[in-house]
Amino acid sequence: MELERIDSVPASYPMIGGESPHSYSKNSSHQGRLIEASKDLINEAIEVNLDIETTCLSGTIGIADLGCSVGQNTFVAVQNVIEAIKNKYLSNSQNSQSLEFQVLFNDHSSNDFNTLFRSLPPSHKYYAAGVPGSFYHGLFPKSSIHFVHCSYALHWMPQVPKQVLDRKPSTWDKNNIHYLNASGELHDAYSAQFNNGMESFLNARAEELAIGGLMVIVMPGVPNKSILSEIAPAMSFGFFESCLAEMVKQEYISQEKVNSFYIPHYYPTSEEFEALIMQNGNFSIERMGVLNKRMSNIALSIEMAVGTVRAAMDVLFKEQFGDEATDQLYERYAMKVAENFHLFESKIREHEDLFVILKRRKN
Repeated sequence: MELERIDSVPASYPMIGGESPHSYSKNSSHQGRLIEASKDLINEAIEVNLDIETTCLSGTIGIADLGCSVGQNTFVAVQNVIEAIKNKYLSNSQNSQSLEFQVLFNDHSSNDFNTLFRSLPPSHKYYAAGVPGSFYHGLFPKSSIHFVHCSYALHWMPQVPKQVLDRKPSTWDKNNIHYLNASGELHDAYSAQFNNGMESFLNARAEELAIGGLMVIVMPGVPNKSILSEIAPAMSFGFFESCLAEMVKQEYISQEKVNSFYIPHYYPTSEEFEALIMQNGNFSIERMGVLNKRMSNIALSIEMAVGTVRAAMDVLFKEQFGDEATDQLYERYAMKVAENFHLFESKIREHEDLFVILKRRKN
């Protein structure tokens, strides 16, 4: 399938800002646990693979968090990186006090940067700046960044594949809103779009990262050779598809609205992700694995399951269906989760997240 260039402005669906009960800052504990789970792996990567003396001659270290959103998660992730770099200097009997850190918090321009910077820790010891824009394009000056952190953001594709939006309703099931529960044709369209987006993402980072700089990516994935319809996101999207079908039948929303709605998420396998990185050629893979234990000791609840999804997707649903219909959609979704909670909980606990550490190669 031919890849489409990302020449237009990528779609922007910000997380719910502010500090309301539905906000991302109050409903992103899952993402926070991923940051905690990856801390030791990042420490090890910095100790073994990051040579500041070679990559940063000025003494000012550039750190970027891509898809920062709002809340404490981004600040915790950045502080973990800074502490790891300082500890490496101390272990090598060097003066870490001579280092300066420039931290660049990136997300779409529609992100709630006001709330983000109001919650900036008063004790932070780095220069902080917001950089609005899509990470599928260039964001920073050439070779100005030494460490990139991107957690739970890269599964958001820059846009729904054009061939999906242009398709005739009979091409696949009219109630599908995602490829996980649909035909192989829909999966192929999503896969091609994801490949295109990843190529743009990696090329942009290759320009911005100094030679020898590191990039950490954490994103939801799919176990190799798994049945797509049996993973946790498929079950969740299936609930939404069922709810939307009911709302169409009861004439709360139109079938046309459902036919033109798709969630722009893609979940690669580790094999697929590795192949894309190798094909790009700008990075070496220093470590690749899964973080699948983040939910093992967590008490799940219906409220948590609904709140996490709503904080991330509210804007997406409301843009298509409106405020009132979206509120009703979440009420129905909560009922579906409750009716199938034990199975849903087991799927969530089985879920795997990809963890990748990349190093910028020499040209």
